[in-house]
Amino acid sequence: MITVRGYSGDAPSPVRVDRSGDLFRVYAYSETDRESFRLDLEVANDASDAEKIALDITWPTLQFSELRDCLYFNTGSGWKSIFGRTTPGKSYFELEVPQGIHGLSLHPRYSLGDLAVFLAELDGKAEHFTCGPSEHGRELHGLRFGASGGRRFLITARNHANETAGCFAVEGMAVFLLSDDPLARYALTRNEFYLIPVTNPDGTA
Repeated sequence: MITVRGYSGDAPSPVRVDRSGDLFRVYAYSETDRESFRLDLEVANDASDAEKIALDITWPTLQFSELRDCLYFNTGSGWKSIFGRTTPGKSYFELEVPQGIHGLSLHPRYSLGDLAVFLAELDGKAEHFTCGPSEHGRELHGLRFGASGGRRFLITARNHANETAGCFAVEGMAVFLLSDDPLARYALTRNEFYLIPVTNPDGTA
């Protein structure tokens, strides 16, 4: 049997989920009456085989709803994009759910713990620095790459705590800069890069 429920981590309020057979009607959360929105779910399958379900998602506002044709689904091997279709104020998806409990989100989850793991993976490969503290006493962590005295670039992400895609983008930039790609090698000889993956650790926590 499949269960779809609100995830109590990133979302400040649980979403509402109604079920009719294999169709789940999901009502996303918004903290304002404008374009802000939240959708963070757990999908559980206690059967031994994978099962297919359909999602009918109602967004709290019409603005930008036509752009919400992509969700992120994590079945244990990382977040993967799934694509659906939209009508004004609505999104529709079909997905196959393997056994177990899986994340389904408009913004793939990225915690301060994930940041700590990534920084540890780059230990000795890039210069780690901190700045801060934040209003609630948390450090902002960053990475420096490239030639001292070169043209400087500051790249930041996650000023809005629920917009996690920026963290993944900054991770990708760091991995590219450390690669053997000729363009990365060229960029590091002439430029100095400062990457801060999370500028709002208080909101992220």
